[in-house]
Parts: sequence; structure tokens; C-alpha cells
Amino acid sequence: MSVKRTVLDCLTRKRLIDLAYAFDADFGPTSLNKDELVDELARLRRTKLEELLPELSRDELKTACGWLDLDTGGREKQIIIDRILGLGDGNAAATGKAPKPPPRRRAKLPASEEPTLFDEDSESGVATAAENDNGPLTLLTDGQDMDQVLSKLLGEVSEAIAA
Repeated sequence: MSVKRTVLDCLTRKRLIDLAYAFDADFGPTSLNKDELVDELARLRRTKLEELLPELSRDELKTACGWLDLDTGGREKQIIIDRILGLGDGNAAATGKAPKPPPRRRAKLPASEEPTLFDEDSESGVATAAENDNGPLTLLTDGQDMDQVLSKLLGEVSEAIAA
């Protein structure tokens, strides 16, 4: 998602309608829902990120920083604008769409159950490759010593390769 689209997405529908009028949008903003407004404003070449940001309030800019995983501090609008523009020209990928939810709590494993790389139960502490669509594996150690967990997993991988 582009930085510009993320900034627009954090605004209310009413605010998006105001911006559509401010940038002389060639579509009827009041007939569109919020997602459609974001799409249309993001497509408009007149709504360059550098011109859009000064139109936003300080609180809106801080909210956008939160959605972009940036520092939300600062009192001066220009400092906050510069922080957002530091991500790119509006076509760079944003790091996130919304503020991060609190971490999910996992059930604690009994000490006798150690996580294994090929365990089919995702609550075991390790996500399998199938769950991640061949993406990176996620290792949750539940407070165990990382060296011990990695050593055990390396041994299991070696055994699986040898088999």
C-alpha cells in the first residue's frame, strides 16, 4: 500500500469528501463510500502527497504516522510532514495499514512438550511452513532459552534432511 493511500485511509469519510472538494475532484464524492473515496483520491494526480499533507490537521498527521509505524510525537506540523515524506514520494510501500493490535496470547506449553519444527499443531510454539505458504517460519520460544531451541530445531532439520 502506498504512503499516500495509507494517509488517506486513516481519515474519516467526511474529511475525505472535504479533501475531494479542496482538490477539485472530477467525481461526485458524496455518493461514494470511504473505500471508494480513498481509491479515487489516491488515483488523482492533483493529490500529490506533498500537497495533501499540509491540508491535514496535526492530529490527522499524527494518526497517519501511527498507521505508518512512525513516531507520532511532535508539535509542529512541518516536522510531522517531513517525517511522513521521509518514507518516499507516495509510491513507496507503507509498513502497515493500521495500528498494530495487541499480541495474541498463546497457551503456555507444559515443560514436557518442547516445540518442534515439524509439529503439526500450531499451538506447539512453532508455525509450520505450510501455515506460512512457504514464507519465513515464526519461532515462539515461550521463554525458553533460544540457544537450546535453535539447537534442537537444527538437529531435527538435519535428521529430516538425512532421512
